[in-house]
Amino acid sequence: MRCTLYATLVVAAVLVVALPAAAKEFYVGEPIVKNAMQLVPHYLLGIKMAPMTAGMAMSSNAVHIEIDVHATKNDERGFKEDEWITYLTISYTIEKVGTTFKTSGNVLAMTAGDGPHYACRAMGDGDYRLTFHFEPPSKAGFVRHVDKETGVPDWWQPFSQRWMFHFPSKASSD
Repeated sequence: MRCTLYATLVVAAVLVVALPAAAKEFYVGEPIVKNAMQLVPHYLLGIKMAPMTAGMAMSSNAVHIEIDVHATKNDERGFKEDEWITYLTISYTIEKVGTTFKTSGNVLAMTAGDGPHYACRAMGDGDYRLTFHFEPPSKAGFVRHVDKETGVPDWWQPFSQRWMFHFPSKASSD
């Protein structure tokens, strides 16, 4: 009995040590639903990627801003509920409130252990205004069926969504 308990504890300890550490997500703003998509902004710290692209520095204090974009249950364009919406063209603008700091660009499509998402970088303590501009998959050349039997509705019109957040902020698991 004692030997079995010891072996069980050793196996449990090995499993805990072998598990990868989960990156902690931080709130950027509340999720919103628009055009049958759920938009969920958040950030993580110290994320490493490959290949590394210009402007996406790897450091323990680099802020990795993500926007998860998933279909809602009323999507009519062929995406299942909670499925990642592919081929979006998403640009961003990040402004640090009370300063002249402003940066913009296009987010990158990437994947992680918790699934695919779109992301960009920012740095430094303070209050931020984050704006994402969303363009439909047709902008990136994604084609849709239009025939009577298998067709889907036209894509939505481009739109922007803004969130305000403070860095550092409360972890999303709190």
